Amino acid sequence: MPFESRRTNEPPPWRAPIHFGSECEQESGAAELLRVAHDMGLIGDDYLHEYHCRCPYCAHDFDRRYPWTAQDDCSISGSGGGEFISKPLLFGSDEHFTSVEGLATAMLRARSNPGMAAGNHVHVEAELLGPRNSIQRHRLARLFHRYQTTTLALLAQGREGAVRNYNGLNRPYDEQAFWSTPSSLTKYQAYERRQGYEGNNIRLSSRLVTVEFRLWNSTRTEWRLNMHAGLSVAMVRAALDPSVWVDQHDTRELLDIIAPYCDATTLESAERQLSFAKGKAA
Repeated sequence: MPFESRRTNEPPPWRAPIHFGSECEQESGAAELLRVAHDMGLIGDDYLHEYHCRCPYCAHDFDRRYPWTAQDDCSISGSGGGEFISKPLLFGSDEHFTSVEGLATAMLRARSNPGMAAGNHVHVEAELLGPRNSIQRHRLARLFHRYQTTTLALLAQGREGAVRNYNGLNRPYDEQAFWSTPSSLTKYQAYERRQGYEGNNIRLSSRLVTVEFRLWNSTRTEWRLNMHAGLSVAMVRAALDPSVWVDQHDTRELLDIIAPYCDATTLESAERQLSFAKGKAA
């Protein structure tokens, strides 16, 4: 999701404004959702564009007229599904909340089906994380890897009892090398073969101008859509702070670590989701 850079010189990077974008997949009901969203003025065209379309309507442009575009998607092709992709949105802005509220309303009106074959991918701009060997990217990888199968899994599963397995867990090629990296290291070869990080629940490649969080299950619920965005942004922001360092057997709670980088609504929604997921499992 290529975002055009709009950074200026600003104070601490973990406190700077940050943009994100969402790819909201629906397993079925995409045609009706598209009709409703088009009638609401959320989407410019009344048909699904091709997968990874780069036409003016679909371009990841800050100044794009419509907040959402609709495309076919490879993982749900043939099921009546599709993905609804936002323009880059400034996290916490009026446009952010209006855009998400609009799509969530359209989803409910259209009665589209999220389904376990679909996901909700959140892209967070990654310019400040630096190149592939930066300690910032390594800090984010450590944070994500430590909680990927525990707290993050509960947060990601939404109304379901599990996280869809389409993406595959992220794992270092060499666990010992990955976790033994000293926190004082300013240059970390995070993507060399010996210490690389594979899997697609999160995409950290420095070839992309965003970090893509792919673990979130699909949803049509507004508070979960905003929670996914808020948690993704908070993890990137935490990685930009040199004081954040997560160990292999860290005993802290994930939300305690990222709380300083979260807004209050995201934290409240995360607690709500954890209570729901734990109650469902009981």
